[in-house]
Amino acid sequence: MARLTKAKTRTNAALMKEGFAALIDKLGIVDAIRFVQLHRPGEGDYTQERRAWADSMTMEDVSRLMAATSQNAGPARAPQKRAARAPSPAPRPAHTRKNVS
Repeated sequence: MARLTKAKTRTNAALMKEGFAALIDKLGIVDAIRFVQLHRPGEGDYTQERRAWADSMTMEDVSRLMAATSQNAGPARAPQKRAARAPSPAPRPAHTRKNVS
C-alpha cells in the first residue's frame, strides 16, 4: 500500500506529463492511449441530480432496491488475472525514460 507523504505541488503541465509517463510505464503506450481516450467529461450536474433522486426515496425504497440488486447480481466471482504482456521490442522514447542522476 502506498504511504502518505507530504504532497508536492506540481503545475498542471507537470502533472499531465508525470501522469502520462506513469500510465505508459504501467500499461504500455497503446493501452495508456486507450485508457486516456476512455475518459471524457460528463454532462449535467451529478450532485444536483443525485440529490433530486435521493431526496425522493425513503429508507424502505433504498432497502428494496438493494435487495433487488443483490438478487440479480448472482454469485461473486474472483477477479481474473491478466496474462503477462510480452516486453516491447522497441526502446521507449526519450521523453518517457526516467532520468538517472
